[in-house]
Amino acid sequence: MNIPFIRHVHRGSVSVAVVLFLSSCCWSAEQAYVDSITEIKNSFHWDHVAEGVAQVAVTERVLLSEKPANLTTLNFNPSDSSLYRVREISGTSQNCVLLTTFTKKDEFWQAAVPQQDLQLRSGTGDENDLFTWVTAGSDLKTYLAENYASSLTADTVDRRMSQALGMPDLTGEEWVLASFWVPLDLVLRPAYSADIGTQISYDTLLEYSDNSYAVTDGSSGGPDFTFQDYDSTFHSGEGGFGEFVMNNQAETEMPWTAMGYTYNWNFLEDGLSGRAEDTNRASSYVGVSEFVVSAGAWVQFDSFIENDALYPYLIPEPGSLPLLIFSTGLICLWKRHRIF
Repeated sequence: MNIPFIRHVHRGSVSVAVVLFLSSCCWSAEQAYVDSITEIKNSFHWDHVAEGVAQVAVTERVLLSEKPANLTTLNFNPSDSSLYRVREISGTSQNCVLLTTFTKKDEFWQAAVPQQDLQLRSGTGDENDLFTWVTAGSDLKTYLAENYASSLTADTVDRRMSQALGMPDLTGEEWVLASFWVPLDLVLRPAYSADIGTQISYDTLLEYSDNSYAVTDGSSGGPDFTFQDYDSTFHSGEGGFGEFVMNNQAETEMPWTAMGYTYNWNFLEDGLSGRAEDTNRASSYVGVSEFVVSAGAWVQFDSFIENDALYPYLIPEPGSLPLLIFSTGLICLWKRHRIF
């Protein structure tokens, strides 16, 4: 069905959200993935649609318990050139951040040229604007290294990427990581608080009477920021963010937390209630800090990491191996000296 709903790394990112297109192929609905959607839907104020209109939930609401204090924040820092740079986009110098999305390399991305301007639009007309879900810099790489360093293999990279970003299992689909520079004022959190420059203060978030969270500012992003919900409807104007959250909660069939992070459904693979069992599963469902880019924005393309290069990208840099070997040698020598 090719839904132009980009989630690249969760939400980090990918989100890396990215351009996430849900392609027309049919994924198997793994029980852990299905259960993750059920859990997040149980926390939303709007959880279904009737005759095209978002409806308030009628069952008891249960807030997600994980409230991390280490979300990635984005504040322009020219001394960190790996993440922030001044780039000339559309003829104007702008403070930009490097964002990454996990995406199908379709015709749109195949036409992307490094260091060249790129509009997030797959055709002519605003109706073809792309709304990307992304992660910042190397956040996704760091997350996978911290959670799967001992178990990651070339055969499991696609699955781990999918799980960490709260996406269906994309094993065999050969998606890629696409990185691009984005003006900071075109980036927001798809969360109850859209502010990218600060941590979310969960304890001060507004709540409805049913114990579900409300957005802190429905006008976040201003009248020109354009959002797109799961049903491919665009939302902009002064209340665009609030409308996006309402409709996306009611319609989404992905584990979107709205808490500033992706939902890693690998956490649920405990072998119970029909779920698969993974002895290397993540210890928490908190994935990567995720952001979104205004639909149709002009950005500057940076680079791809092709599917067959994902595993080499995620394992230790080759240059670190000699140091590792040297360090191991020193330890062995010291132990031998102690013995004698």
